[in-house]
Amino acid sequence: MQTAAQMKRFSAIAIVREGLREASPWMWRSLRASEAPELADFSVVCSAKPPYAVTSASADWLQLCGFAEHEVVGKTLVLIQGPATKHDELRTMMASIRAGEVPEPATLINYDKQNQPFVHTVTISALMDVSGAITHFHARSSDIA
Repeated sequence: MQTAAQMKRFSAIAIVREGLREASPWMWRSLRASEAPELADFSVVCSAKPPYAVTSASADWLQLCGFAEHEVVGKTLVLIQGPATKHDELRTMMASIRAGEVPEPATLINYDKQNQPFVHTVTISALMDVSGAITHFHARSSDIA
């Protein structure tokens, strides 16, 4: 249960966010990532089978990366990689995923739709069906800068 002070803070954050969303996408990103992480869900879900295509993305992740959902569903996360992306980190993560394991969290540099870099820590968890088979991987971004 939220206290009155927490509810007031969340309301104030929501009002400020609406203004920043219009005025400055970069300030909006910074506020979402650092000032109110408890309100954000920067996550994407990918199939557990190659080519590990995106099956869904949260509204916060779409806002962060500048894409519409139809632009990412069915595509791979190569679309947010760029020149400074640490490909050795990606290879390590993908080796774990191919082995049916959950990789260790990694800090990556990725790019939004306008090719602007952002740094984030990616934590991946496995989503399983009722038999325990991994069907999807859920990637959550945190510590976004």
